[in-house]
Amino acid sequence: MTKLEFNEENLSKEQIEQLENIVRESKKKKVWKPKYDDRVYYINIFANADYFTFENTESDLLAYNSGLIFETRGQAKFEIEKKKVEFEIKQCAEEKGDDIMGCQYYIFLDLDTKKIEIGSSLCVKDQGKIYFEYRKDCEDCIKQVGEDRIKKYIFGMEE
Repeated sequence: MTKLEFNEENLSKEQIEQLENIVRESKKKKVWKPKYDDRVYYINIFANADYFTFENTESDLLAYNSGLIFETRGQAKFEIEKKKVEFEIKQCAEEKGDDIMGCQYYIFLDLDTKKIEIGSSLCVKDQGKIYFEYRKDCEDCIKQVGEDRIKKYIFGMEE
């Protein structure tokens, strides 16, 4: 990536605003959408990354709109591993019962320390969190599944 340096004093207010808009637009994440005849990847029933040619059919669009196809084989393989880790965590939690009353424990990533931590909540369920009845169950699950795998596949953090 080329680094662009300039002296702000030599630019007009309008030029500065244009430059700021260009930077802001370039930082926005672009959502990938396949084009006709693109090779796209999906997870088959054997949990392997497979591919097909995107032809804008109703089933192709349904798969895309459901988040079931990927731009690269690597993205599909990453999703396979992510689903495995999520499933393992859910299995740990469900072994202890999924109808938890009172205090509930969950796994989270502390962005400051980059460490996996255990949080607790009372009378609240957040979307996407997997809850445990006991703190010890959470600790055991982190050891069983692996802190590095949880960081990478659940929280998208590469070390």
